[in-house]
Amino acid sequence: DLASTSKTFTAVAILILEENNLIDVFEPVRKYVPEFKNLGNTTIYDLLKFRVKIVTDKRVDSTNKREEALEILYSAKLVEEEKVMNAYTDMGAMILRIVVEKVTNMSFNEFITEMIFKKANMVDTHLIVPSDKIERVAKVMELLKLIIIMLKVLNMIQKLLLLGLSLV
Repeated sequence: DLASTSKTFTAVAILILEENNLIDVFEPVRKYVPEFKNLGNTTIYDLLKFRVKIVTDKRVDSTNKREEALEILYSAKLVEEEKVMNAYTDMGAMILRIVVEKVTNMSFNEFITEMIFKKANMVDTHLIVPSDKIERVAKVMELLKLIIIMLKVLNMIQKLLLLGLSLV
């Protein structure tokens, strides 16, 4: 899930590109991806620091087609030109992902796998869980749901006991 899980990997990917002199984080995003023409002088650094508010006319996930999703994302525009302290949004990470893909000519997933996971010997870590491992993830999620239900029941029992009510 790009939105939450991989924001850290997105930032690391951008810093790898910077370290290898493939980008300058203080340059406008559109220098590397001209399709982001509505972002004006918004820099990669602005996106890394969540300093700009960005919106699109439609939700990027409103389509299952990559090309349509890209067109929606390319329409991204600033809510206001002024820099803010915290404009936490998924939009910046989505845009930075496209920067990584354009600069490296690799898919974001391939880049992260090759440049981070393999180099760190993270052999069982994935941005996109392979189909042969999805059942393992589903089992963990079901177990977590069960634990949450149990904690809620224990909380209710504790409240009853504090009120002096007997469970028997």
